[in-house]
Amino acid sequence: MILPPGGLVDGQRRGRVVQLVAAADWYLAEQGRFDFVGRGDVSEADLRAVNRELPGAVFACVWRPKPIEELLPPGRAFTSRRLAKASKAAGAVRPKLEWVAKGARIAVLPGAGVRWVDGERFYRPGETVTLPWTNPPIELITVRPVQLALAMRQAIGPDGPSRAARPDLPSVREGTSRSSGTSRLRRGPEAG
Repeated sequence: MILPPGGLVDGQRRGRVVQLVAAADWYLAEQGRFDFVGRGDVSEADLRAVNRELPGAVFACVWRPKPIEELLPPGRAFTSRRLAKASKAAGAVRPKLEWVAKGARIAVLPGAGVRWVDGERFYRPGETVTLPWTNPPIELITVRPVQLALAMRQAIGPDGPSRAARPDLPSVREGTSRSSGTSRLRRGPEAG
């Protein structure tokens, strides 16, 4: 099991006024590795500690929305069966570096420190953003997901992995047939 850097604890919660992003998946990219290292809330102090501990690594926080079942009122879960199936299938694959970069909200970049990842293009790269929900207000400099992906690739190196290692998910090659590359886990009449 890979421990989160900077004193982070998997599943940690922070008060709303100090958290920069809540319920995020944490990914670490450094020389030769790209790993999922935990999940939880992060504050500015947490990210500065990560930056001090791993100055040459990229640390990205990807916000994960609540499952649809938690958002629907009781008794309405049957309407979300198809959505739940689709979200489970999507969560069963180790994420690619590009997906992590596009989904990230906050990142720690080597030599740059803590940055706001502006995937919606509300701000220009390098512009300072004030996070209004923090008290006192925290200001961060923005980067685009493309810049984050480039920094992650540079930190990992040319021969490093392009998918995050997750201890709870099989590798890409597990569960596939060598002859055809199709999954052995298919069910139904079409499965041979």
